[in-house]
Amino acid sequence: MAVTTVEGVGGTEKGLHPVQRSLVDSHGLQCGFCTPGMVMTMYTLFHNVPQPTADQMERALEGNLCRCTGYRPIIDAFKQASKACPCGLGLCQQSDSTDSSIETRTVTEQNRDPSQSFIFPPELQVKEEYRKSSVVFTKGDYSWYRPGSLSDLLQIKQQHPDACLLMGCTSVGFLLRTGQMKSKTIICGSNVPDLCTVEMTDTEFIIGSAVTMRSLEQALTDKAKGVNENQLRTFDALQDGLRWIGADQIRNMATIGGHIMSQAPNHDLQTLLMAMGAQLNFLYLDKNNTQKSMSCKLDDTFLQNGPGRFGSAEIMTSISIPLTSKCFDAAEVLRLGKDLIVQQSMTANRKGIDWLRRHVKSRGYRVHEVHFPEDMDPVHIDASLVPLVPPTNERKGILITPPDRPMRKDDKDKIFKGSSWEIIDAPFPNSMIVPECCESTAWLSINMLMVGPDKAIVEETELPLINLLESLGIKCIRVPYRDSYIFGGSIHCQTLDVRRNGKRYNYSPNIDSIEN
Repeated sequence: MAVTTVEGVGGTEKGLHPVQRSLVDSHGLQCGFCTPGMVMTMYTLFHNVPQPTADQMERALEGNLCRCTGYRPIIDAFKQASKACPCGLGLCQQSDSTDSSIETRTVTEQNRDPSQSFIFPPELQVKEEYRKSSVVFTKGDYSWYRPGSLSDLLQIKQQHPDACLLMGCTSVGFLLRTGQMKSKTIICGSNVPDLCTVEMTDTEFIIGSAVTMRSLEQALTDKAKGVNENQLRTFDALQDGLRWIGADQIRNMATIGGHIMSQAPNHDLQTLLMAMGAQLNFLYLDKNNTQKSMSCKLDDTFLQNGPGRFGSAEIMTSISIPLTSKCFDAAEVLRLGKDLIVQQSMTANRKGIDWLRRHVKSRGYRVHEVHFPEDMDPVHIDASLVPLVPPTNERKGILITPPDRPMRKDDKDKIFKGSSWEIIDAPFPNSMIVPECCESTAWLSINMLMVGPDKAIVEETELPLINLLESLGIKCIRVPYRDSYIFGGSIHCQTLDVRRNGKRYNYSPNIDSIEN
C-alpha cells in the first residue's frame, strides 16, 4: 500500500502542485484546516479521472467539511483547475494566449501533469505472493490475522470463535471507543478473493461480503449491461441507496458484509435489502473440519437477534438478491381476488384500462371499471374504495367508501350484488381541511395500509377510522403521517407491495364470465 500525504503532493519548498495553486488563486483558503483534505481529495480524483465533470467533483468533496463555509471558492477553484487546455486539464504551463507577460510568484509551481502519481519506490513494493498469503501481526495480548483464502479464514475463525471479524474496518474506531470490541483477536477478511466477487445468475445476483460499496456501485452498472430492464429494478434501487451512504472515502472502504453484520443492524441499507428479499449466506467448519453452509432471510427476526443469531464460528460470505420480474405499479388498481377494480381518472386513462384487460384476461382475471359521480376530480382509487377485511366462510369481506361520493349504483350492483363483499360508509375524516397546494381531498384519511387480515397502518390523527377498525377486531399501528398530505398522498399511496402471499380467490361467483 502506498500512502501519499499532502506534503508529498507539493509545498512551499519544492513547489505547489497545480491543484494547490488553483486553490490559492481562487481564494479557497480561509482558516486552512480543511485545505490539506481538500487537496488530497481532488488530487485523487484527478489521478483517477483526468477530466472530471462538475458533478464528479462535487461528489468527491462530499466527505470534506469546511467549517468556514468556504465551499463556493473551493469548488470554483477545482472547476477552474479542470478546464480544458492543450494538455487536457488546464493545469499545465501551456497556453494558447499570445500574452508574453509572466506573473511573478513568491512560491514556485511544479510543472507536471497533476493526473500523474509519484512513483512508489520499487524496493518497497510488496510482492504478489505476500498479498495472497495469510499473515498475522501480534503485539502484547493483541493479534491481527489477515487470511489470504476462504479456507484460512474459516480455520482461523474456528480456532478463535470469539474473535472480532472486520472487513472494511470503518467502524473499528467506534467499537473501540464504546467498549464493544471485547476480543483481543481481530480477523480482517477484506483480502479473501472469494469474498470480493459479484456474480449474476438467471434469477439472482450474489454479492461477496467483502465487496466495497464503491466497487458494488460499479459492478451493478457493469452487470446491468444487456440485461432486461424488468429484472433490474433492484439494481436501480440499490445504486441509489449506496449513493447516499457516507462519502466516497467511506464507500471506498466500507463493505456490504460489514454493513449488514455490524453492531448497528439498523444501518441505511437494511430496510432496502429486506424489501428486496435479500438472503444472507454463511459458512463454517464443524467439529470434523467439514465446511458447512446455512442461510437466512434478512428480516425482522435477523435484525432483532442481531449478528449473534447463529454460532460464533459462522462467517457471512455473501448476500443473494433476487432479480425482479416484469410488473407494474398498481396505485390505480384495486385487486379483490381475481377481480381488478379500476377507475378512469386524472391518473388512469381508458387506454391503460384496455391494456390491462387485454393482458390479464388470459390469466383468469376480470377487470371492472367503476365510477364515483360525486368525485369531480378523481385521482387514485385507494381514496375512494378501500378493502378492510377479506371474506371468509363465516363472514363477508368489508369495503369502505366515502358516503359523500358513493359508487354508481349500476356498478355496485353489477360487481358486488350477490358477492362475498359488503360495502359500508367510511367514517368522516378527523378534519375536512385540506392542506394548501394538496391535490387530493380530505378522504386521504382512508388511505391506510392493511398488512394482514387483522392489522393496519393508520395515520395517528384519524381517530374515527381507528375506532371503526378496532371495532372490527383490526389492530391499528398508528404513525404520524399527516404532513405527507400536502404531497397528495398518504400511507397506501406512498408504499408499494413487492410481493404478497395468497391465492386468486373468486369472491364474486355471481360474475361467471370474464368481462370483454
